Amino acid sequence: MRVLLAFVACFLLCAPPASAQPAFEIAVTDDSTTVAADSPATYRVTVRNPSDAPATADVELTLPVGVRLTGVQDGGTSPEPWLAMWALDVPAGGAMTVAATFVPGPPRPGATGLAASACVVREHVRVLCATDTNQVPGAEDGPHNAASGEEGESGNVLVLVVSLAAVVVAAAGVSLWRARRRVAAESRV
Repeated sequence: MRVLLAFVACFLLCAPPASAQPAFEIAVTDDSTTVAADSPATYRVTVRNPSDAPATADVELTLPVGVRLTGVQDGGTSPEPWLAMWALDVPAGGAMTVAATFVPGPPRPGATGLAASACVVREHVRVLCATDTNQVPGAEDGPHNAASGEEGESGNVLVLVVSLAAVVVAAAGVSLWRARRRVAAESRV
């Protein structure tokens, strides 16, 4: 029983604090559904702040393999040739749009499209993402501008947390069962 209480106490004390960060909405587009090698284009990333308070959003635009970033506008930086980053002060109830220009190269063998992702990042974790997919001419059709869930990769995190909790509960149950068995065996002696 002490093991179970220790687990519960640790879980409550070790849990990360609730985030007071505002929820954002994000979209990315280049206003095209297909790409041709060496044809310049521009990705535009729009971040909306539906809350009633201004907020800062760190934004990353990750380009697909075979695409070369040629320029970052609106105060952004490019620490890598495939990555653009911005720190945005988004007004309450407002939106900000930033842009990056790129040139697609030839697609990888077997590729049916190129996908770029724009994400709101908090403490080095992508928490909300949107994707723009451009088809390679002649390839099968696929999704365009598919936005991910509110918390980005939260589905994967949820599965991991639930799985970990199940393992911990099972281990606590086995420990409790063994302890009761040991006490019962000692009382018979």
